[in-house]
Amino acid sequence: MGTHISEGAERLPACWHDPPASLALSRDEAHVWRVPLDVPPEIVAGLLRLLSADEQARAERFLAEDASRRFVASHGALRLILARYLEKEPERLRFLVDERGKPHLDLPAGTPALRFSLSHSGDLALCAVADGRDVGVDLERIHPVSAWREIVARYFSPDEQQALRALSGDRALEAFFHGWTRKEAYSKALGDGVSQAWTQFSVSPAPGAGSELAAARPGVGQGGHFTLCPLDPAPGYVAAVAAQGSGWSLHCLHWSWAAEDVARLA
Repeated sequence: MGTHISEGAERLPACWHDPPASLALSRDEAHVWRVPLDVPPEIVAGLLRLLSADEQARAERFLAEDASRRFVASHGALRLILARYLEKEPERLRFLVDERGKPHLDLPAGTPALRFSLSHSGDLALCAVADGRDVGVDLERIHPVSAWREIVARYFSPDEQQALRALSGDRALEAFFHGWTRKEAYSKALGDGVSQAWTQFSVSPAPGAGSELAAARPGVGQGGHFTLCPLDPAPGYVAAVAAQGSGWSLHCLHWSWAAEDVARLA
């Protein structure tokens, strides 16, 4: 049997707010930004110039133009968002990856220890940001998945499999996506990928259910536990965010392509 996750986090409000004029992030907060990716070509071209050579090369490898656009828009918005917190030029931000492949910022001593996570699906992206605590976010557009039952049998815990077997039709598919995004958010916060270790912990597939859970991997800091919260990003989408520790507050912010951002990208 996998580690059972007790229900603990409160239901999050569905509203997404415009950010304040002065953006600050305290140690007891996590921010999640909702970013629309359906942006015009001139903004995409400007965002592309902000990306590193490696990111530009990754964007060029996409065969579908829409996929390339979404990659550039999501990674460009990530740079613009992080640059606001750090009060730096977005093109000057440097990203590194740790030994597990988790990206992080290369920051000088004395700079806020920003941690971040990015996920995009369809024409939306979510960017989670925290100061000094690991964070992970996952977003999925609900769509038909013919093999979802096989995925559940391979990667979900016995408790999760039992909960999903009790559902049928659209309710079962939506519950699958709720479970998937919550497990993925937690894994991204740990710096792990999809693996058989997913069978060793359980999340609730019920809409609005949050959790507190012990780290599946030993040695994770801040007491070795994370708080997992559901998100309501938009109709037809499900999402979740996980962050180290408990007692932190979550703020949901909406990124708009403001006139000043468009002007600097032209």
